[in-house]
Formats: sequence, C-alpha cells, structure tokens
Amino acid sequence: MAVWAKVLLGLVGAAVVITLIAVPTAIYLNKEEQGDSQRTFTLDDYFNNTINYKSYNMRWISDKEYLHKTREGAVVLHHMDTGNTSEFLSRNIFDEEKASDYLVSADRKYVCFESNYTKQWRHSFNASYSIFDMASLKVIESQIPQQVQYLEWAPTGNKLGVATPITLGKWEVISISKLTKDAM
Repeated sequence: MAVWAKVLLGLVGAAVVITLIAVPTAIYLNKEEQGDSQRTFTLDDYFNNTINYKSYNMRWISDKEYLHKTREGAVVLHHMDTGNTSEFLSRNIFDEEKASDYLVSADRKYVCFESNYTKQWRHSFNASYSIFDMASLKVIESQIPQQVQYLEWAPTGNKLGVATPITLGKWEVISISKLTKDAM
C-alpha cells in the first residue's frame, strides 16, 4: 500500500473519530441550553427569602382516594383513578362548629371536628371534639369530655380512642353508641 493511501486512510479515520465525538457533544449542549430556561437558585436566594413554596396537605383515606382542605375551607375528596373530585365537607359545617381540624372515621360515616384548640407544651394540646354524622348531616350530641389531649379513630369501623388530661397515659376506647344518648 502506498504511503499516500495510508495518510489518506489516517486522515479519514481521524475525521470520523472527531465527528463521532463532536456531534453528540454539540447536540447534548444544545439540549441543555434549551431545557434549562429556569434560573437556578443560589444560597443568596435562600437567605434573602426570595424562594417561596406551596404546601399541599392531604389525608389518604384509601389506596386511591384522599381528602384535601381547600383555601376556601371546604374538604374535597379526590379520586386518583378517575381524576374526579367531590365536596366531602362544606365550609359552612366548619364555620358552624368553629372547627379548626377534622378526623374521618374509617367507615366514613362520622367526622370528629376539633375546636377550642389550646397549645400546652411543644407538641401537646387540648381540644374539644364534636361528632358529625355524614348520613344525617347533623352533629350528634355526644359524651366526649370537653378537654381532650388526644383523640383517634380506630383503623376499622367507628370506635374512638380518647386520652384526657385526667386519664393521661390511659386509652379509653369508646364506640359511637356509647358516646350518644340514643345509641343510634
């Protein structure tokens, strides 16, 4: 093989290698410039309070449904499969009960509204609770003590666990029928 053919073959090989490196690099850098249209944040942004965030609080009530309290005060049920939403609790109910928070029973038949929230120490508080019947859309007269430190629905059904300042350290498991006068 002639010398000039070896030189030509070497130049073509070098051109191919340079092309294989340069073209993908140019494409990658071009995509990075187009996709990075948002500005990056620096430590100065953090300390100058120029970074804002939005929180989205939700409570899962099944594998595919969750409740979200809107800014207007209504609680909305979101179905993940269908994307449909429906009002679960209206703002008017919260206003009538002067409620600051809510707890839904596992069977979704009852809602406990928290009101008269009083901070005690760090993560502890006392509050009053009322029970709302979802079927009749009325508050049930109950025998829940006025000051409750912790209240939680059972994982199934509609029983409540209640801890009051008097029974601190003890759980009293109460069924809805025990809490109401007429035993529904």
